[in-house]
Amino acid sequence: MICSKCGYLYVDSEEKCPQCGNPSPSVGQKTEENLTPLATSSFALQKLVDAFRDPLFLTLCILTTVSALRIEVFSILFAVFAWLIYSKAQQNTCDIKSMRAVSGTIFAEYVLNWVAVGILAVVAMLLIAAGGLSADLSRIILQNIPRDEDVYELVYSIIRTISKLDVVVIAFAVVSVFGILIAAIIALNLLIYKPMHDFVMYLYQGAYTNKLVLNRISYVANAVLVLGILRGIYSLSFVGSFQILTNGSSAASLIILYIWLKKHFVELKKTNI
Repeated sequence: MICSKCGYLYVDSEEKCPQCGNPSPSVGQKTEENLTPLATSSFALQKLVDAFRDPLFLTLCILTTVSALRIEVFSILFAVFAWLIYSKAQQNTCDIKSMRAVSGTIFAEYVLNWVAVGILAVVAMLLIAAGGLSADLSRIILQNIPRDEDVYELVYSIIRTISKLDVVVIAFAVVSVFGILIAAIIALNLLIYKPMHDFVMYLYQGAYTNKLVLNRISYVANAVLVLGILRGIYSLSFVGSFQILTNGSSAASLIILYIWLKKHFVELKKTNI
């Protein structure tokens, strides 16, 4: 079990925490029927500690730290929390607070992405409205320019061209550009960030309840792999600059995360222990 005071992991038979002396919960408070087949006794907690002790997770911490050199808030937070979780695991302790912080950070990025979707939608509507106004303005100016004066010939030609741009054409261009951006962010949120947030949330809840909920873990692992590949392709655009290191490390960290998830959780789900 895990100590409710200091977070130290110890066997159920102990009457108190060996590290801080906090009394253990009364025997019988958690019955066998309340545990899933995947987590009996201290299996779930020990599995989490073993996973965070893995050298793969250490590699993940290092790569996340390098990617944080981009001086992005979320990258820095992920690096800090990853190191805290790893250091606690070396002490045979599950750092629940840092796991909750990782979940909260993912959720914050998830929420900000929805805010970005709203902002892009508003900007798109404003541009469409501005396109309609500019077309009307062009027609008004065009009607009031003396066509028989040479001095206005160039201006007249330009405004006549602009006036031919119908508001539908402008709207189509705006919707095409902003629609792609909005669709990409929505897909990123629903297909990657939401499942990742749920998985991390289930992990720290498992540390509390001694139950591992591995629903959709295969999907989460594959989504992380796809995101890592896309990030790797994106990082190639920075060849020759410092950002190839930070973005490349970010891509590599996602691929390492995929391998780590497959090793400790996807295979565990398959065995259905």
